[in-house]
Amino acid sequence: MRFIGNSDKLKKDSLAYLIYDKLETILNDGDDSLLYYMFPVYSGNIDVGKVECNLLLLSRKYGVFYFDTKKVNETVEEAENRINNLYSCITESFRRIPELKKKRNALKYDITTVFVSDNVADLSLSEDIIPADINSLRDTLTEYQDEVDEHSFELMQSCLDGTVQTIKKALRSCTSGKMTKGAILNEIEKNIARFDIEQKNAASAEIDGAQRIRGLAGSGKTIVLTQKAANYHVNHPDDVILYTYYTKALHDTIKEHISRAYRYFSDNKEPNWDKIIICHAWGGAGTPGVYSMACEDSGAEALSYGQAIRLRGNDPFGGACKLLLDNNKIKPRYDLILIDEGQDFTPPFYQLCYKLSKNKKITWAYDDFQNIFNVKIQDERETFGKNEQGEYNVDFERDKFSNQDIVLKKCYRTPRYSLISAFSLGLGIYNGKVLQRLDTNNHWESLGFHVLHGDCQLTGDKMEIERPEENTPGYSNEKFDASSIQYKKFKNIDVECRFIARSIANDLTEEELRPEDICVICVDRKYISGYFSRISDFLSNEGISSFNLANTASTNLSFTRDGCVTLATVNKAKGNEKGVVYICGADYIFSTPNNVVLRDILFTAMTRTKGWLTITGCQEDFDKCIDESNKLKDNQYKLCFIQPSENETKTIEYHSRAQSSFHNDLEKSIEALRKIGLSKDEIKEDVIKQLQRLLDNDR
Repeated sequence: MRFIGNSDKLKKDSLAYLIYDKLETILNDGDDSLLYYMFPVYSGNIDVGKVECNLLLLSRKYGVFYFDTKKVNETVEEAENRINNLYSCITESFRRIPELKKKRNALKYDITTVFVSDNVADLSLSEDIIPADINSLRDTLTEYQDEVDEHSFELMQSCLDGTVQTIKKALRSCTSGKMTKGAILNEIEKNIARFDIEQKNAASAEIDGAQRIRGLAGSGKTIVLTQKAANYHVNHPDDVILYTYYTKALHDTIKEHISRAYRYFSDNKEPNWDKIIICHAWGGAGTPGVYSMACEDSGAEALSYGQAIRLRGNDPFGGACKLLLDNNKIKPRYDLILIDEGQDFTPPFYQLCYKLSKNKKITWAYDDFQNIFNVKIQDERETFGKNEQGEYNVDFERDKFSNQDIVLKKCYRTPRYSLISAFSLGLGIYNGKVLQRLDTNNHWESLGFHVLHGDCQLTGDKMEIERPEENTPGYSNEKFDASSIQYKKFKNIDVECRFIARSIANDLTEEELRPEDICVICVDRKYISGYFSRISDFLSNEGISSFNLANTASTNLSFTRDGCVTLATVNKAKGNEKGVVYICGADYIFSTPNNVVLRDILFTAMTRTKGWLTITGCQEDFDKCIDESNKLKDNQYKLCFIQPSENETKTIEYHSRAQSSFHNDLEKSIEALRKIGLSKDEIKEDVIKQLQRLLDNDR
C-alpha cells in the first residue's frame, strides 16, 4: 500500500492513524493500492463549504473504500451529512469519465463508505454507510470486495488527483486514417494523465515550512506546482498565494493550469485572481514583478537591468535583490510562495522570497539538470541563508518535514532516446574528452538513470550508464524510438533553412500537425537573425505564418501564437515544449567541440521536444555531431566513458567561459565597426591587425 499525504499530520490524528496502521497490515501482500489522507479537497457550495476527504483507499484487489470517523463535538447525523457530501463530490468526478460509468449515471465501481467507531452496536446509520471497528476492517474489505480493472484503476487515480483536467481535447484534424505525427500527438494527449507517487505527494501535501520539488526538465514540476497552488486555494481561499517564475513566456501556461485545476475541484468556479498573484521574478516597465513590487512596498528604487549589470555583472538580478535586502526592511505579503524554475535564481532572490513570506511556507521547483553546469545538488541552507541568530533559515536535515525534498525521476516531456542523446552530446560523452561530471552515482540515479558499472567518486573509473524505460511513460516508449531523432547536414545556410521550411510544410500537410505544434530553435548565436529571416521567408512562400520570439518585446508573455510556427532562441524556449522541434545552426556548437558553454545551449534546446527532433548544420563542423551520435548508437544508447577529474572539468569550464566571453566581445566590436560604416573587408583587415599586435606583444 502506498500512502499519499502528510505523514507527520497523520501521526497526530489518532483515529486516522489507527485505520492507516490496520490497513497497512492488511494490504502488505503486494496489493496495488493507494491510501489518500486529507485529499482530495473540494470547494462545495456556500452552505456546505469546503469538503475534504479523510482516508480514501483505491485498491485493485478490493475496490474503492472511504473511511471516516466522528469528529470532536460532532453528532452522528452531522458526520453522516459530511460523509454524504464527500461521497457526492467524488462520485461526480468519476461520472465525468464515460469509461467509469456502467449506464447513464450508475458508476462501474461504487465507493463503499465505512464509518469506523469503537461503539458500532450503538450507531444508527443509513444503509449506505457501513459501520465497523478497527478489528473488523479486514472482514469489511473482504465482504464488499469489488476488484478493479487496470484501466479503471488508472482513470480513478486521475480523477482523485485532479490530473484528468490536464487532458486537452484533440484539436488536430486527422482525416487520413494513417498514424501520422498529428494522430500520434492526438493519441498521446488523450492518454490518461495521472501523477506518479512522488508527484501525488508533492501536489497534495501541505507542509509547515520549505519544500523542494526537483527533477529533470519535463518531469512535471510545473504541473505539480500549479496543482499545489489550486489545492491550497481550495483549502485557504482567503490566503494570498504568490507564484513566480523566470521565463516570461510561462505566464499564460501557469495561469491556465491553475485555473483548470481549481475549476475541477470547485464545481467549475474560477479562482479568485486577487488571491493568486502570478508574476515574473524581476518585472519591468508596465509589468509588475516580485522584486519591483517589493521595492515599491519598501520605498526603494527598483534597478533596471542596465543598472543591475553595472552593480554585479555576473549576477545582475541577484545583485539587485541583495541591495534591496541589505538596505530595506521587507514587509511579509504572502501566505504561500511558489517558485518555478528555481535553478535559474541565485540565493538573494530566494532570501527575498523568504522575507516576503508570512509563515515561511515556500515550495520551489528545481531543475536538477536544466544546464550542464549545475552538476551539484542545491544546498538549501546556503540558498536561503541565515537569520539574525546565525541559524540557517532552511535546513532539511534539521527540520525533517515529510515530503520536504521530493525527487521526480520520470520524464514526461522528452522521449527516452532524445533525453539520452541530449546528455550524450551535452556532456561530450563521445567527444575526445568528457566535458562535465557528476560527483556521485546517486546523483545519476536521482535523475532517472541507472549506473550499470563504475563509481563516479573514482577519477578514471570506467562508467556505464543507462536510462531505464520505466522512467519514461509507456506511451512515449511505444511511439518514439531512435528514429524520432534526425541529423541533417547541408552545404550552406540557405539549403539548411529551405529544408526546414519544406519539412514544416510537410508536417502540416502530410503529417496533419498544427503550426502551434512546431518550434525552430537556432543555436548559432552569431547568425540567429539570418537563420530566422530566411526560415520566415521560406515559410511565408509556403503560406505558413511564423512567430519570431527573437523580435518580440521584452513584455511578451507567450511562447505560442495561434496559427504560427514558433521561432525561438534557447533562452526564450526554456520551460516550454513542442511536439516537433528543429534545431538549426548546430555546426556552431561543434566548431569548438570542447566548449561546455556551447554544449549547454544544445542540451537545453534538445530537451524542449516531446516528440520528434531534427538537428541540422552545415559543412565539416557538423560531422562531429553526427560522429558522436553514431558512437552513442553503437553503444546501444548507453553512456560509456572514463570518469574525468574535477580539476579537468573545471579547467574546461573556465576555458569555455573565457572563450565565449572573447567571442561575444569580438562580435560586439565588429558590430560597432559596421555601424560606423566600415566595409566587410576593412573590418576583417582591422581585426586581423589588432589580433596580430596582441599576439606579438605576448611574445
